[in-house]
Amino acid sequence: MARNRHSIEQKLAALRMMEEETHTWKEIMETHHVSENTLRVWKVKFDTGGSDTLKESKTWKLYTKE
Repeated sequence: MARNRHSIEQKLAALRMMEEETHTWKEIMETHHVSENTLRVWKVKFDTGGSDTLKESKTWKLYTKE
């Protein structure tokens, strides 16, 4: 199954709905067509690094052999 890429705006909208606590998790998941785990991952990324961490990587990351 192909990955469904969501824009930063869509991710932030879902996070805003979670923060406002006006919608249930189920409603947010259905509205944005994502799983509960995906919402949790977005929240952790946003909480630790802000909106820049929600961007999809378009390149492979190269790591050194340390």
